[in-house]
Amino acid sequence: MKELFDRKWWVVLFSAVIITGTISFITFSYNSEKKLQQDTKESLDKSTYQKELKSHIDLLNAKYDQIVAKEWLPAWDIINGNKNNVNKAELIEKMNQISNDFSELSSQMENFKAEKKLQDTDLKKKMNHFRIAFIAASNYMKNAASSVSEDLSDGTPLNEISQNTLHPLGLADQNMVMALSTLSEINNLFGITKK
Repeated sequence: MKELFDRKWWVVLFSAVIITGTISFITFSYNSEKKLQQDTKESLDKSTYQKELKSHIDLLNAKYDQIVAKEWLPAWDIINGNKNNVNKAELIEKMNQISNDFSELSSQMENFKAEKKLQDTDLKKKMNHFRIAFIAASNYMKNAASSVSEDLSDGTPLNEISQNTLHPLGLADQNMVMALSTLSEINNLFGITKK
């Protein structure tokens, strides 16, 4: 009887080792496959981002910066500078052009569905967040320029125009900071550093 009992224990122990080994192997294989799929997805997303998306995003960012630096800031300096010697018709035309430029930039980003080219869900969310913040910043800048143009047409004093425009400018800056922060997160995920 004791001999039969010892044999059963060896069979049970041997079976337990086989079952444990099989479970470990299956778990390891599953995790390895999942990691491989994730790595493949990330490398595909990185390749897509670098080859198709990054250059277009950089171009749109450069356009935004160019409109602000070369068009908005000089016009804003005129509004806040020599208030007695302002050519309102020229300034209205300039602000209308700035408004149109930001509107076009917003439309370009709206039509640029970058997140649809990515596979990773988190990256899609981040890219969409970037796009939404960029579009909002462009729209607030457009609204600021339109507001200045309307106020100039209505004969509103330049001091009031300056004060009325501060709120949309602040919102534009806030949204652009969020957009660039999100873009920086995306670049960091891919290991891309700014030169």
